[in-house]
Amino acid sequence: MIRSFRPPNPSITRRQLIAGATAAAAYQQLGCASPVPGGNGLGALSGKSLQVQLMFSGPVNINYHYYFLINNSNNSAGPYPVPVGAPISGTTYGNGFATGSDGQSAGFTDFVLYSNIQYPGAQPNQAYGLYHVANSSGANAGNNPANFVANGSPIQVFSPLTSGSSNVIAFNLDLAQLFEYPNSTYNQPAAINAAQQLTWIQVNIVSTDVVPVDITTSVTKHFDSFGDDSNGVGSYLNMNLIDGGNSFAPGTSVSLTEPTGDVFVSPGGGVTNQYPALDLVNWQITIGTD
Repeated sequence: MIRSFRPPNPSITRRQLIAGATAAAAYQQLGCASPVPGGNGLGALSGKSLQVQLMFSGPVNINYHYYFLINNSNNSAGPYPVPVGAPISGTTYGNGFATGSDGQSAGFTDFVLYSNIQYPGAQPNQAYGLYHVANSSGANAGNNPANFVANGSPIQVFSPLTSGSSNVIAFNLDLAQLFEYPNSTYNQPAAINAAQQLTWIQVNIVSTDVVPVDITTSVTKHFDSFGDDSNGVGSYLNMNLIDGGNSFAPGTSVSLTEPTGDVFVSPGGGVTNQYPALDLVNWQITIGTD
């Protein structure tokens, strides 16, 4: 069963970061993105969407980088995306924010980036940009930012800068946007069909203050992701879009928790509570209709 787009259940909100009325107001202010949905002029909407709300301990910093990563695998085994720390000589990643759990691939095929800083060709809406990873370079293409294809923005976005919910990032992504992008082989009917047949995706959020790609430059990097990041890896969410239920949240539908103050420091290890803008403390993802 697919539910209509609506505010999340306020009962899961932690530490009263967003009361039910505030969350509802936030979603009511979601604005339409342009182009819709993708950057190639297609207008296919599948009717199935991911409605994402991410809550942080403090106000979001638009000069940081907030990646919502999606592995459009249609396979329950993944691989899944995990965050990376400061550059280390000889490592296989090169994008500065995430890599795959298998140690080879990037672990993601698409991502939404909320930031003032976007990649070439971006068409952001209120600082939200959508990207697809070109697969011409193989499974590890996402490790190279040169393979990121700008794909417009989510069909609806919520800006933390224009309301009282400054610690919330929220958007609505139609699943057809994972299949229609510049130079895609999918036409509109094919994109809609592929989106409606999609069963499994893996997702993660990586919030970070810097995105270093030069392994010769020393830099201190702070980041958080799904789960407890005290180990420098955190966790991820394996989503069954058909039989997994309609809504996912920490401590309810899945066994993930979101501790406060678990922003990881790299290099050196350990966590800090000194970066509330990066500290993910609650979230909700709902499978809905456009």
